[in-house]
Amino acid sequence: MELQGILSRRNGDGDAADGQLEAEVLHGYISLADGMRRSGDVKGAISSYMEVLELLVAGFMEKKAENEEQKLETEKVDTTTEREILSQMHQFCDEIVGPLLNEVYTPHKVHPQTIDEIRALCASVLQARSTILGLLHDDSIASRRSLVGLLYATGQWTDAIQLGRAYLGSIDSEPSLSGRPETKKLLATMLSFYDQPQKEEALRLLQEVLQSQSLNSGPVHTRMVDNTLLIVDLLEQLDRREEALPIIDAWIADAEAALGSTHRLVLLCKLRRGLLLVKLGRDEVRPILDDAKEQLREEGTTSNRPALLAKLARARLLVALEEVDEAEAAFEDLVELVSQTLPEGHPDALKVHEEHASFLQSLGEVEQALGVREQISTCLRNSLGQKHPLMLRALFEQASCLGALGRFTDARSLLEDVADGYGQVLGRKNGRFIEVLQALSLVLVQLGELIRARKVQEQVVDVLTGKHGLNDERTIAATLTLASVIWSSGMETEALAMETRAMNLQREVLGEKHPTTLQTMHNHAVTLQSIGRYSNSLVLLQEVYAARKEVLGEGHAHTLATHFSLAISQEGLGRNKEAVETVQAVVALAEKSLELGEVTEEEIEEYRVALTEMRKEVELFEKKFGSLQ
Repeated sequence: MELQGILSRRNGDGDAADGQLEAEVLHGYISLADGMRRSGDVKGAISSYMEVLELLVAGFMEKKAENEEQKLETEKVDTTTEREILSQMHQFCDEIVGPLLNEVYTPHKVHPQTIDEIRALCASVLQARSTILGLLHDDSIASRRSLVGLLYATGQWTDAIQLGRAYLGSIDSEPSLSGRPETKKLLATMLSFYDQPQKEEALRLLQEVLQSQSLNSGPVHTRMVDNTLLIVDLLEQLDRREEALPIIDAWIADAEAALGSTHRLVLLCKLRRGLLLVKLGRDEVRPILDDAKEQLREEGTTSNRPALLAKLARARLLVALEEVDEAEAAFEDLVELVSQTLPEGHPDALKVHEEHASFLQSLGEVEQALGVREQISTCLRNSLGQKHPLMLRALFEQASCLGALGRFTDARSLLEDVADGYGQVLGRKNGRFIEVLQALSLVLVQLGELIRARKVQEQVVDVLTGKHGLNDERTIAATLTLASVIWSSGMETEALAMETRAMNLQREVLGEKHPTTLQTMHNHAVTLQSIGRYSNSLVLLQEVYAARKEVLGEGHAHTLATHFSLAISQEGLGRNKEAVETVQAVVALAEKSLELGEVTEEEIEEYRVALTEMRKEVELFEKKFGSLQ
C-alpha cells in the first residue's frame, strides 16, 4: 500500500484545521520520501522519513496527553495509522538493510555514503515503534532484531551487543518468537571477540542455540556443524579443550549414523577433532590425516563449502604436526581453488588467505605473508570500512609482518590506527585494544621513541590493574614489559627495582617452578649480568637451573640456556676454568638432545663458539700467569 493513502483514512475528533494541517504535512513528507525511494535517492528518502517519524511521534504524544487530560486511562490511544506508516517505513529499512545482513562482508558496497543515516533511521523506527506500540510489541521486537543485525554488519558492536542483550531479554518469556536463535548466534559471534567473561557468555548462547536446533531439526543438521565448531573454538580460547572433545565426538557419532562416514561435514569435524588431539598432546592423529587425504583427492578442483572447509582443516592439522612440505602443498591447492571458485572478498576465501598468511609467517617467509595480509586488508576495507573490528584485526596482523621486517615506521602508523579504531568500537578496556598498545610500545622502543613507549606501556599497566588487579599474571607480565622499556631508556635503577618486584610477585602468584616464573628469573639474572652483578645472577641462575632440570630435564633447550648462562656468571667472577667445564657439559648435553630433536644445530653451534672463545682466554691466561686452579 502507498504511504500517501494511509492518512486519508484518519479522522480525528480534535480541531479540524489542525488535523488537516498535520495530515498535509505528513502527506507531503511521505510523498517526497516515496518518490525518492522509487528513484533510488536513498539519502533523500531517509531524510524525509526522519521528518515523518518526528511528526508521527509528536502527534502520538499529543493524542496520549489529550486522553490523559480527559481521564481516559482505560482507553488505549488508537495507533492504527501510526502502525501502518511505521510498517511501511520498516519495509524500506529492510530494503536497504537486507543486503548488509545477507552479506556481512559487503555493507559498504551498498550506499556507502549513507551508512550512518541508515543506522539512524533504523534506530529511529525502533524508537518510534517502542514509544507508540510498546517495547514488547511484535513490530518493536522485529525492528530491534533488524537493528542488531545492522549494527553488527557495520561494525558498531558495542551498541549491537547492548541492544541484542535487551532484545533477548525482552522476548525471554516468548521462546517461540522467530529470529531468536539467529540473534543469539550473532550476539555470540561479537562477544567471542572480547575478553573471557564475554567469551563465557558467547559459549552459553551458542550452547542454547545448539540445543534449540537439536530439538527443532534433529541431532544432525548442517546448520549445527558451524555452531558446534564455534563452541569448540570458544572452548579452546578459554583453555578448556578437554570439554570440547566430547562435544565434537558426540556430533561425529550422530552424523556418521545419519550421513555416513564419508560425508564432507563428518570429515571436517574429524579433522577439527584431530587438531584438538594435537593440542592436547595425543598422538592418534595420522590415520585421520591419511583418511582425509584419500577422500579429498576425489574432490579434484571442484568446490563445495564442506569440502573446502575440510581441506582447510586438513592444512591446519598438517601445520600443527609440523608437516611443512605437506602443509605447503595443501595451501597451494587451497589458494588456487578459492581463486578459481570464489569471489576475492568471500568470507571463506579470506579465511583461507588468513591461515595461509599465518603459515607463511611461521616459516619466516614474512615478505610473502605481508603480501597476503595486504590483500586481505584491501578486501575488508572495500567491504567493511576502516573501523570494523574484523578490518582492524586484519590491520593488526599486517602490522605484525611490518614489524618483523623491520619496517617500524609503517608498523607504528598502522598500530596507531588500529588502537584508535578498537578504542572507539570495542572500548579502551578491551583485551584487543590492550594487545595493540603493547605492540605499539615495543615498536616505539625500536624507533627510539622511548618516552612515548613508556607512556603507552604505563597505560597498559593502568588498564590491566583496573581490570584484574596488581596480582593478576597479565598485569605482572605488562609490568615486566614496562620495566624493559624503562631499562631501554637508560633508567637502570628504576627498571631493576620494578623488575625485581614483578618477579617476586610472579613467584607468589604462579609459583616458583612455573615456566613463566622461571623464564622471568632467567631474564632477570641476565639483566644482573649486564650490570656486572655476577654473584647475584649466579645464585638466581643456580635456582632456575635446578628447577628446570627437575621439571624439563637437563637436555631441554630452556635448561641448556640457563646452564650456559651459569657459565657466563662464573666467567664474570673470574672462575674461568669452571666456566669452561660448564660449557663443555652444555655442549655434550646439547649434542645428545640434537639426536632427540630437542635443540637445533644453530643452538649447539652458539655453545661451541662460546666454548672455543673461553678456552682461548684460559690458555692465554695460563701462558701469562700459570695454571688456573
